[in-house]
Amino acid sequence: MATYPKGVKTFEPKKDYVDDVLAAHVNLLQDEIRAIQQTIGIEPTLLGPKVNPSRDPRPTGGTRTYKDIRDRLRGLTWNEERPAIVTSIKPQWVRSNPYLVDDWPLKVTNFSAPMGGFDKGGRGILIPESGLWLLTGYVYWYPTSRTVGHRLLKITRADPKTGRHMYELTCDAGLPHLRKSRGVRQSVACVLPLNKGWLIRALVSQHSGRRMQIRGNLSAVWLRKK
Repeated sequence: MATYPKGVKTFEPKKDYVDDVLAAHVNLLQDEIRAIQQTIGIEPTLLGPKVNPSRDPRPTGGTRTYKDIRDRLRGLTWNEERPAIVTSIKPQWVRSNPYLVDDWPLKVTNFSAPMGGFDKGGRGILIPESGLWLLTGYVYWYPTSRTVGHRLLKITRADPKTGRHMYELTCDAGLPHLRKSRGVRQSVACVLPLNKGWLIRALVSQHSGRRMQIRGNLSAVWLRKK
């Protein structure tokens, strides 16, 4: 029985014409080599498609070749193998509502979704795998002139059939009075448990102030199973 991976096997050096090399010595080496191969696996520098979905939680089928095992471990440390869905929020005009009850749903485009998650209507992100997700979003507000008013950016769950936002699992960020005539960035991020098939949308609203154009980004990164 091999010692590795629970320990490191030590061997006694052999001398020519002095020590007898028996079959047991060779078999022991073979056991240790087999244990190393089984632990490292086949093609350890290749990130391949899922073979056993019940044991492999990565909701992705892409491939990537690393230079060596150390390079792949570095990739794991920097979350390079985390599947992500990245969208671009289309430039659009947002009107003002003094009561902050009219959330403006944003349209998205330019998907980078190797694991799926593309919503054909451009409404947002369709979650392709249940688990814990990191949701991030930002918008740039572009007033046509100096203005005041409170602005709100939300990421929320919506009905995948109708697109209507449900205000469940919502995270938001407010932006106080905007007194600049150039673009100002507003960001939001949260980690939420999400189920497969849920639609995630970005919404904005502004209280008073002028009608202005925005653009931005909405993304989701899969972290792990719930």
